[in-house]
Amino acid sequence: MKEITASFCKGFLVAIFITLLTSVSPISAAEYTVGVKAGEWIKYGEFSASYTGIGTEPAEITVWNSTEWMKLEIQSVSGTNVTAEAFSYYIDGTNNTQEMVGDVATGDLSPEIIPAGLKKGDAVSMLISGVTFNVIINNTLTRTYVNANRRVNFLNFAYSDPVFTLRFTVFWDQATGVLLKLFRYQSMSGQTKQWSFKAIETNMWSPDNLGLTSDNAIYIVGIMAVVVVIVAGFFFVGRRKQAPNVAS
Repeated sequence: MKEITASFCKGFLVAIFITLLTSVSPISAAEYTVGVKAGEWIKYGEFSASYTGIGTEPAEITVWNSTEWMKLEIQSVSGTNVTAEAFSYYIDGTNNTQEMVGDVATGDLSPEIIPAGLKKGDAVSMLISGVTFNVIINNTLTRTYVNANRRVNFLNFAYSDPVFTLRFTVFWDQATGVLLKLFRYQSMSGQTKQWSFKAIETNMWSPDNLGLTSDNAIYIVGIMAVVVVIVAGFFFVGRRKQAPNVAS
């Protein structure tokens, strides 16, 4: 997984460093907790990438588009240190496994895993040039991921100068801190790149009943109630139209 997301990390860290250097400060590890446990996993799919510009398509775009799915499985947790295994499966049937080891409190595993329980206004730790900086969560909201309503942390970042433009959007699960969805756009020197993917399966939480979220379940229950009323109406109308038995 790090092999595929390495270009994402390297690309936006420089821009963040430029824009945040004067406004952020190192983060204390004591503020954070881990929300994942050994044996838990999350699977990603719907990989999409595009490139426009001169020259051949960059290797990271080709790899991204050839990825069918990725699975991130937690191997062990000790304090705020996490060891995980990232298994990537490609369209041509090949695969790749990489070990990820790091401290979520210092941003070692971001964007894949961040501390649990963060909310709007809290800082996501990002390791930039050997120093950990605060990147502030824009919002905490409810969204549907892997057939369940989840409270998620949302980060939207944009940077632009006459040469370089970068935008990225990230969603993390609030309770576990795992990455749920990522989109990145980058433009420089006449070359434009886009990447995106999202979580599609996990054993970290159970789907809502019948795979429904609480929002649309209300509408479905209402529709079912209307159907019951209509059927009952036809039943009673039909009984009233039945001719009474006449004794001969």
